[in-house]
Amino acid sequence: MKSVERPPLKRLYFDTNAAYRWPNPSAQFWQMLNLSRYAKAGLYFPATVEDELEAQFLRHLDELATSIRSKYRDLRVACLHTIDVEIPDFISTDEQRENFRRRNDELKTHFSITTVPLTTCDLSVFVEMAIGRRAPFEERTAGKDKVVTGLQDAAIFMSILDHMHTAKTGDRCAFVSDDEVFQKDEIRSMLQSRGLNLEIIKSPSLVLDDLWNHMWSEAKEAHKIEASAISVDLNANKDEYARQLKEILVPSQIRTPMFQNAIAINRLSILEIGAVYPDFPPFGSLPPAQYSRPDGSEVKIAATVTADVRATVESTMSSFNIFAADDDDDDDKPKPPPSIDQPPTLLKKKYTQRFSVTMIGTAHGGRIVDIRIVEAAPDKY
Repeated sequence: MKSVERPPLKRLYFDTNAAYRWPNPSAQFWQMLNLSRYAKAGLYFPATVEDELEAQFLRHLDELATSIRSKYRDLRVACLHTIDVEIPDFISTDEQRENFRRRNDELKTHFSITTVPLTTCDLSVFVEMAIGRRAPFEERTAGKDKVVTGLQDAAIFMSILDHMHTAKTGDRCAFVSDDEVFQKDEIRSMLQSRGLNLEIIKSPSLVLDDLWNHMWSEAKEAHKIEASAISVDLNANKDEYARQLKEILVPSQIRTPMFQNAIAINRLSILEIGAVYPDFPPFGSLPPAQYSRPDGSEVKIAATVTADVRATVESTMSSFNIFAADDDDDDDKPKPPPSIDQPPTLLKKKYTQRFSVTMIGTAHGGRIVDIRIVEAAPDKY
């Protein structure tokens, strides 16, 4: 018997982890939002998600600003009595917050994203769920203690459940989150008990695939051919893109083992450029009469890069060990306390790592040319 194809998605709710780096989303997330508009799917941010995204943005800026101030202090010490160096002041937290909210509102308007209000569910329901360790609440170990987490997840999830009552019968709805807590049987049981059909989709890329499956077959095939051609061109010029990627990355983006910190990227070689996904053209009609791009138009491309990175790292464990005892020591002799003030050891290390990159190219003669990397980050998925 032929399986019945699922209907297209009508509503998409996003968790905080799905909107990674908002309000500067990845090219893939951007493409998913664009395609959702063409597919006429409703896009929704629970209010708690917006609050979390704002807080993450502010914390990230504070971490970067602290790092920059530290480097400036080092520079000022190095230039003491020789060159006057002024440490620039960054904008205040209030100004940062104001700018985040302005950009957030711009993107929500552009993509027609609606804010889902905070649930009106009674506090006693949350207390009962937390006491019973019912998902999305869960018990975790923190050192010697056990703590119950999940309040923000519960607020997000219950807000979505409240809002889903406004959906039409038969509308296909999904919550985009890679949080494992939402994959638990308790979550499915809660949805069934309320008569709600909410899919949990783990990543924006899976949403993108699902949306494409309900779009025009001609456009989908043309897009696939275009992506394949771009992939061939990129992998034929890996040395050039390795140079570009090395210029963009900073040492803190290199994932190192505990007690090691990368301080310099010495060499970078690309093993593979994959998951190439160009943004689709601005179709003027649904469905488009023809998949084409005007010459000179800018094309945004998402991709993943697997690379070998040779870096200089600081190791803070090789110079001391506060746990090991020397068998030759005389236990009767007083011993000085272990020192942690010794300088870290510098090591040369090689790491294989995957990065998510955003590229920009130009359409010309049916091809995408002059492609350059404009943004890179450690791959999240």
